[in-house]
Amino acid sequence: MAEPAPLRPLIIGIAGGSGSGKTTVARAITDPLDLDAVLIDADAYYCDLAHLSLEERKQGNFDHPDALDIALLADHLTKLAKGQSIENRRTISLPTPGLPAPSSWSLGMWCWSTAF
Repeated sequence: MAEPAPLRPLIIGIAGGSGSGKTTVARAITDPLDLDAVLIDADAYYCDLAHLSLEERKQGNFDHPDALDIALLADHLTKLAKGQSIENRRTISLPTPGLPAPSSWSLGMWCWSTAF
């Protein structure tokens, strides 16, 4: 008898503005159920502005989708959906850094602003 194919990880997105409680909601669901879940905070995907002066960085609109590296976020979510691990360039809330889990939660205002 053939073994069943492994289940594809589930990607769940929670969109909302800064401080709206996205992480609180995700943790309120995953923690009591002891779910093996990866929480991907879109804040970890802001474009690197280290090349700009502090004054130039202060002028940035961090609520605009162009402030985020959406392509990298999409790539990471696609890889996790395929059961592949990711290399994260910044600290993000991963119980086991970069490893896929049965569910991945993408948290951020623009987490579903593009098709994956």
